[in-house]
Amino acid sequence: MASDLKINISPSRDSFSPGKLEKITGSQKTGAKVSFRGIVRSPNRGKEVSHLVYECYPEMARDQLEEIFNEARSKFSAGKQFECGINICLGKIPAGKTSIVITVASAHRKPAFESCRYILERLKKEVPIWKKEIYTDGETWVENPGVKT
Repeated sequence: MASDLKINISPSRDSFSPGKLEKITGSQKTGAKVSFRGIVRSPNRGKEVSHLVYECYPEMARDQLEEIFNEARSKFSAGKQFECGINICLGKIPAGKTSIVITVASAHRKPAFESCRYILERLKKEVPIWKKEIYTDGETWVENPGVKT
């Protein structure tokens, strides 16, 4: 795995520390740091959400995240310093709590912003992570359009 990429896939909220990778991503060589935090929203689709349940194959997810990181670095870093931390929580996540954090540090702000969004959008489309929404009156699996089941 690239030393400039740190991935943490926590099996539960008990072991999830949203700020952990934010703190260790970046150095004096990077002039910008951008973070995205995904928070469980309620209501969603017109229903009150109690919580989400995320599942994945961590080994497959890590491989794909590393590939996405390498593509983002190639596309946005222009050969300059570029680091990324991706922190994903699996299992039950209550409404209002953080489920994912992506932090990108780069030499300049533009590549940090662009690559953070690029990594998030690719992750949502391609990485084998499944999401079930639990409502106060039922539940449903949310389709991830690019992930084959």
